[in-house]
Amino acid sequence: MAEAKKSIYNHWIFKGIVLAIITVIIEKGFDLRILTGLKHIILDFWGLLSEPYSLPLWGWLLIALIGYGLICLVLILNAHTATPDPGHPKFYEFQSFVINDVLYRWQWKLNPDGWETINLQALCNLDKCILLLDSSYAAAQSNYCPICSKSFKVKTEQEIQVLIRHRIDNNLYQPGV
Repeated sequence: MAEAKKSIYNHWIFKGIVLAIITVIIEKGFDLRILTGLKHIILDFWGLLSEPYSLPLWGWLLIALIGYGLICLVLILNAHTATPDPGHPKFYEFQSFVINDVLYRWQWKLNPDGWETINLQALCNLDKCILLLDSSYAAAQSNYCPICSKSFKVKTEQEIQVLIRHRIDNNLYQPGV
């Protein structure tokens, strides 16, 4: 049973870690008033470490479990307060809008030149069906919905690109809509 107890007094690694933490705190340039207060706490703590005493194995396991629990708690709390992916710009969630009862939807793709829209689609705003080109009005960009048979005047891809850019530049969009 005596073998299960470990002495902190003999663990020079533990003391080295404490000294390293103290050194990092001092190097960070904390206010001297804070350092004088910490000095007394550190000296009292160091005094406790200098006294020989034994801690049973279950004590070490308890300290390890509490430390693990605290780390998990910090990670969980940090995950709930984390910001969106920093790799995506603010407008990344802006992937659709409606003009003249036509719903335009697209996706974003990152290229070396910047972000561009891909898979631009024109849909009926009523039933979200992809619009088909009306062959009798092809020159006028007229499309119709195969479900409700309503006819729509669809803007060109270049016009939509300009409108998307305009809304992003002037902050006239609602992400996720």
